[in-house]
Amino acid sequence: MLRREVVRLRAALSHTDRNTVIAKSRAMRQVLDTARRAAATNVTVLLTGETGTGKSVLAQYIHDCSQRCKEPFLQINCAALPAALAESELFGVRKGAYTDAREDREGVFVAAGNGTLFLDEIAELSLEAQAKLLRALDAGMVRPVGSDKEIPFRARLLTATNRQLEPLLKEGRIRPDLYYRIHVLRIEMPALRERREDIPPLVDAFLEKAGQRHGRRMAGVSASAMRLLMRHSWPGNVRELLNVVERAVAMAEHDVILPEDLAFNESRENSPDFEQAISADSSLEAVERAYIRRVLEAHGGNKAAAAKVLGITRKTLYRKLEGS
Repeated sequence: MLRREVVRLRAALSHTDRNTVIAKSRAMRQVLDTARRAAATNVTVLLTGETGTGKSVLAQYIHDCSQRCKEPFLQINCAALPAALAESELFGVRKGAYTDAREDREGVFVAAGNGTLFLDEIAELSLEAQAKLLRALDAGMVRPVGSDKEIPFRARLLTATNRQLEPLLKEGRIRPDLYYRIHVLRIEMPALRERREDIPPLVDAFLEKAGQRHGRRMAGVSASAMRLLMRHSWPGNVRELLNVVERAVAMAEHDVILPEDLAFNESRENSPDFEQAISADSSLEAVERAYIRRVLEAHGGNKAAAAKVLGITRKTLYRKLEGS
């Protein structure tokens, strides 16, 4: 049962390092400027963007910048809510309402108190749950499952989705009235490939945190490794970068991250075919690099195996991938 496995974040720092909001790029500076202005209001905010861009971190940032910063910040992932439990998790349940309801339990709307409630992946709620959510937002009241009494709630609502809501609206999978209710202010989180200036400071922040978790003091990232990080497409965005750095810190033999310490999750979807990657105008170097990537992909990203097939050393493989 989901129960209080709902992600519950209060005043303490979360694992997502909510105090580390990197905004060196113009795109992120604009996002944070809008977020700070939104924090000064009680308006409902919809955060959009690809998976892994950091929408939950931005939600925490808005909370931290608001007058509610000393109150609870509760986050719930709507995609993880079984349809049968969505109503009780959101609004609460009274003892005896159903077989497993052995005691009264408040929902997250009430549990958030005067703080902030962040509903992540809101587009994954069923139409029935959407209707009940809309009613609660309009009335400012929630009715626990099995109760005939309504309870007022005071929390500020933030929502997020990695889906494009407009197509879902046309398909009838999002209620129009709820769409307009949560779409008062929309903040789009840019993909990491659109904010590459933020990669070096993000790497530094993740290195420090990962070093603490693994009991290692890392000196930094080599210039050649950083070039690889800057050139990667990052389909998984900031979350993927975090995972790459975490693995590098855990597995590196030295206190400086080298190219061979980096393992990217390249997929065919994000890696163009060899034939597509070259043209009659391509340089020999570009053709060679495209072929190396194809061999690397064929061996599941195993650089040692790819280098063996190509008849070169791993060091040479990294150098050719970097184009140097």
